[in-house]
Amino acid sequence: MSDDRLCIIVGLSVRSLAVSAAKAGIGVYAIDCFADLDVDANSIRSKIADWDEIGIDSESLLKAIEKCDPQTQLPVIFGGGLEHTPSVLDQISQHRRLLGNSAETIRKVCEPKIFFAALTKLGVPHPATQLSTPVDDKTWLIKTIGGSGGIHIERYLNQKNTSGNYFQCCLQGKTITATVLASEYDNQIVGFSEQWCSEVDEDRPFTYGGAVSIDCQQISKSLLISIKQHINDVISFFRLRGLLSFDMIIDGDSWYLLEVNPRPGFTFELHEGDDSFIGAHWDVFDAKHSELRSISLDGIFRAHYIVYASDNIRVPIDWEWPHWVTDQNRAEVSISKFEPLCTVNAENSTSESAKQMVLERHRAMTDITSDWIE
Repeated sequence: MSDDRLCIIVGLSVRSLAVSAAKAGIGVYAIDCFADLDVDANSIRSKIADWDEIGIDSESLLKAIEKCDPQTQLPVIFGGGLEHTPSVLDQISQHRRLLGNSAETIRKVCEPKIFFAALTKLGVPHPATQLSTPVDDKTWLIKTIGGSGGIHIERYLNQKNTSGNYFQCCLQGKTITATVLASEYDNQIVGFSEQWCSEVDEDRPFTYGGAVSIDCQQISKSLLISIKQHINDVISFFRLRGLLSFDMIIDGDSWYLLEVNPRPGFTFELHEGDDSFIGAHWDVFDAKHSELRSISLDGIFRAHYIVYASDNIRVPIDWEWPHWVTDQNRAEVSISKFEPLCTVNAENSTSESAKQMVLERHRAMTDITSDWIE
């Protein structure tokens, strides 16, 4: 499929969005915090925006957008990294078409007081969540409002709260993500994936590590019915549209909604085959209906795992990345300790075999990069 659509894609890391857009023949101007080799290969032009320790820096993002398209003609698709400053979406939408949920919607979904009150009203199961400092002996997490990628999450150990944090009861179980396409015609759960955390930084134990697509049959029929119904309720309540992800904890016969990412999530690529998910996301905002299909339904399971630098390293000038590596950094680039270096990927006939393969490749890349220490 091809067309003459052009857009700007922005976010913390936009490689998966740019690759998906290219499948639909969409020309991309990409802006993120890395501008790695994959982004270059799938965009007309790429630019780097600054990282402000929580997400993408608003001022540098707006400057990069202006440089990409000074005529203000191109629409904007956004990924993760803007949830902490939805006001930047207000600024973008004043002059450009925003192919995504509005800044006001982002504010409501990412503001704990509003979001979890809505879940309570709708009867959606969720962990106990509060803005005030916990006084009981439950196990609590402290999270940054609008944070993404898990780097903002810590165990609550009597830290003082600030206006930018909230507390959530820590629950046991598997962290599962539902990739969803929401439109005015229908809400479709495309597929599920299971997440795990990175182990590289002990001070940030909840940093996103990786995920693997799973068979829907791994989730009981009664849970699936409950999850689908409540996802529909949340989408209707907040009037969400486009490609979304819903993060939840599943423990036996119970499930709890943790958060909604009101934009394309990092795990949608685990389900994407030949059809462009970002093309379908754009179609939603053109009032068109697309049916998406996870490759897991064809017995193809995919996993990815981010490799973070365990020390300060430099990519060798003569290094050739394996074919199963994405988010490839450029030669001679210095990577600081605990920053992302690349993503390893695997594909196999079962979820478990795909996970084992990606774990092996992660260990291999970790061993290789131990020789790159500066």
